[in-house]
Amino acid sequence: MGMKLRFATPNDIPTLFAMSCRIHRLEPYTSLIPAHERERFLRAYAPGSKLEKKFTDKLARFIATPEHWVYIAEVDGEIAGYRLAERQGTDIYMHGLFVDPDYQGRGIGRALFTEPLLAAKVGDTIHLTVLKGNDRARQLYESEGFVVVNENPKTFYGAMQEDMVKTIPV
Repeated sequence: MGMKLRFATPNDIPTLFAMSCRIHRLEPYTSLIPAHERERFLRAYAPGSKLEKKFTDKLARFIATPEHWVYIAEVDGEIAGYRLAERQGTDIYMHGLFVDPDYQGRGIGRALFTEPLLAAKVGDTIHLTVLKGNDRARQLYESEGFVVVNENPKTFYGAMQEDMVKTIPV
């Protein structure tokens, strides 16, 4: 497996949205999104949805803004996953980590997860949110020293979320 990490370009955005749509139709989302929200959720993660423009605009902004990063994992030239992260002062916020199901179990998620950690400096705090019940993601995050600090009051299409942090010791 010839995996490499790189920063996204605007040309990657349509592929990343298509991947996101595909991933959101699988576990753990299919079991964590409550039944009464599932139809709305699936409509959002579909080509041509209102979310597509919001997603496209957000990724374009992240790609163009210093201290914002969109990491791409490629395997043999094919996009296998992506991750968003941003720095705000001494805080790093990690958003959305997604690995195409065809490439899961090969260390790609861990590589995408740990790459933004390399930008952390002494005294920084790294923040992320995980869906409650997404045990696979939570195990990865805990293995890198993250701890749950609270239940997030915002839900993701009705699914409960937990906030996790890691502070780089002084």
